[in-house]
Amino acid sequence: MILLLGIQAISNIKNLGGQVELTNFKTSIINGVEKNYNFGLHSLTGADLLAPPNTDLICFVSDADNFNIIQNPKLRTTISSLSKLEDYNLYIDINGDLKGFTIEHMKAKNNIQCKQGSVENIKLAFENKGLYSEIEIK
Repeated sequence: MILLLGIQAISNIKNLGGQVELTNFKTSIINGVEKNYNFGLHSLTGADLLAPPNTDLICFVSDADNFNIIQNPKLRTTISSLSKLEDYNLYIDINGDLKGFTIEHMKAKNNIQCKQGSVENIKLAFENKGLYSEIEIK
C-alpha cells in the first residue's frame, strides 16, 4: 500500500512539473511578444526557447485557411476546426494532448508557423508590425 502511494505521489509530481514547464514556455512567448510589441515599428527581436518535454507540435496560427503544413491529419483537422471556433493563436501538442492558447498582440507570419516532430527547442523571431508582433519560427 505504501509503495502504491509513493508511486502515485511521484506521478503527480511529474505531472505538476510538466504543467509548470508548459506555463513557463507560454510565459516566455508572451514576454517575447510584449517586448517586441513595445519597441518601435519594424523592430526585430528573437528568442530561443526550450519546449516542454514530450512536445510533438507547436503551431502559431492567425486567420489561416490552409492547414496543410500540419503533417498529422488528425491534428490538422482539429486545429483547423478549433481555429474557426476559438481565438487561439498558439497550439501545443504534448503526448497527444492538444492545448490551445490566445496570445495578445501576436500573429503568425504567413498566417501559420509550425514546428513538428519531437520538438525540444524552438527559435523564434518577432517583428513589430505596429498593431501586433509577427512571429516566425526560424
